[in-house]
Amino acid sequence: EGKKPLENKNGGNSQRGMNEKWVKIEKKKIKARRTKNNLPSTSPSSSSISKRTNHNTNHTHQQFGATIHCVSEPETDSEAKANRILAESLPSSYHILHNFELCARAGEMAYEYDIVIVGTYCLFHVEVKGYKGCIRGDKFRWRFASNGHVFPSPIPLANKKSKIIASKLAKSDFGRRHKVPFVDTILLITDEKARIQIRWEDQLSRVLKLGSTSL
Repeated sequence: EGKKPLENKNGGNSQRGMNEKWVKIEKKKIKARRTKNNLPSTSPSSSSISKRTNHNTNHTHQQFGATIHCVSEPETDSEAKANRILAESLPSSYHILHNFELCARAGEMAYEYDIVIVGTYCLFHVEVKGYKGCIRGDKFRWRFASNGHVFPSPIPLANKKSKIIASKLAKSDFGRRHKVPFVDTILLITDEKARIQIRWEDQLSRVLKLGSTSL
């Protein structure tokens, strides 16, 4: 109590900076993962992931950098904005799948996924949020200064959904041939003016603002 909240001040809109940022994140994560678990430097193809979701990819197109695989159309302006800017900014070797559902087990509730980025060495499960203003909180609750509303932190559920992806991959044909690549969670804020002040470093480190150029 009384501890000053940590604040994520990532900002900027440099395409080169966004590119370098994601590559840096991926290299940092895979280095730590390899050291601990001897993870091979392989990732499943985007087509194998779309098959595991039991959806047919409606259309695939190349936009500037990363390749987008549209399973369903974005449901919000924030999701559409995130898809567009990520496609423009990420390396051409990356693949973006967006707006699909997965169940942890057959017959259970389906979870909605905003974006999954298939990188060279690992995967990123990206939850897109159009949060505005200042948000303060801890590992359990986040308070929105604009209206005073308090909601559960979105990070634990996002982490659970990341684990479902890893589990699905482990049970897939790819998973039977290779070790499952690292699946990381990112909460992507699309409003560059938003301020995130969270009293928990592990959660704060997973929050990025769209267009940010540094970690």
